[in-house]
Amino acid sequence: MEESRRAVSIRQLEEELQRERCRTKRRKRRRIALVCLLVLLILLIVLGSGFSTVLRISGDAMAGTLRDGDIAVGLKSSHYRSGDVVVFRFNSGVLVKRLLAQSGDWVELDPAGWFFVNGARLNEPYVTETSRGNCDVVFPLTIPEGSCFVAGDNRPVSIDSRSSVVGCVEESALVGKLLLRIWPLTRIGLIH
Repeated sequence: MEESRRAVSIRQLEEELQRERCRTKRRKRRRIALVCLLVLLILLIVLGSGFSTVLRISGDAMAGTLRDGDIAVGLKSSHYRSGDVVVFRFNSGVLVKRLLAQSGDWVELDPAGWFFVNGARLNEPYVTETSRGNCDVVFPLTIPEGSCFVAGDNRPVSIDSRSSVVGCVEESALVGKLLLRIWPLTRIGLIH
């Protein structure tokens, strides 16, 4: 009889321990959710200050780096360099592409779809498939003063400076450079 009571007491203690573990896990999840909400609130305050931009990616032109539906945060800037993922005004909207060359640079595109800037092939680890894409621009091309050359990372589908539809982008049209992906949460991170 005594052993039976001990077994029941042990089972009750184990059940209580299990309930306490569940409560502890729920508390941790709530704390994590609260911290995420606070970080998001701080981001929204910073973003509302006018020093940055928030953008929902639409399309596959930057696939590999950014996917359709991703949300990214960027900073307004007046200084850009080759390799930056930039946002620029185009018609009545904005486009996101990678800046490859700036004023005075000359750009060449080889038959396989690799870019050369000032005679040196670009190291582009973010490109998974090269392609000449929708190319109707004559190469080699010297980038005009006050302009830059941009291309999407998903070269087979991107419409960018290789096409006369977009052409070279005026530097005054640049809005900023994207730095951080904030959505989806599983892919939060810096944009390279």
